[in-house]
Amino acid sequence: PVDYLTISDAAATGLELGTQFTLEAWVKGDEVTTNKVILSKVSTSNDSYKLRFSSDRFTVTTSFDGTAANNLNQSGTSVAGTWYYVVGVYNSPTMDLYLNGSLNNSLTTSGGSVFNGTAPFNISSQNNGTQPFDGIIDEVRVSNVARSAAWIATEFNNQNSSTFYSTGL
Repeated sequence: PVDYLTISDAAATGLELGTQFTLEAWVKGDEVTTNKVILSKVSTSNDSYKLRFSSDRFTVTTSFDGTAANNLNQSGTSVAGTWYYVVGVYNSPTMDLYLNGSLNNSLTTSGGSVFNGTAPFNISSQNNGTQPFDGIIDEVRVSNVARSAAWIATEFNNQNSSTFYSTGL
């Protein structure tokens, strides 16, 4: 069976995002050959944002009009059965993709707020069950701020070791 979470009224839960946000999760995929969604606010012609595994790499996607996608792909490839801390940051007009606390790739877009239509918010799928994630997803977080590189590195270090780190905040 496919396990996923759907929140149909994303606007009521603060999942409507604007010109700054951070999408993050710890994931371990069982296979790396097809598209598998980690989290999304996407439906047919109603796309906002998505963090997913695209064939053999991670991708963060935004849309400003609900249909045209800005895709930022991981530089390099990922391996099945390996834990990754995946973070997508949008700070208009720049998208950044972090893996295991380090910046992996960046993309400059046309900028602006992401499209906030009526699509549901999903964890482990998009559009209520399509492209389900095959593996384990843990520690999902959606923030309406663009987290800094130092914050992301600290989060990775805090969850990846027995030593607690602080950014001084």
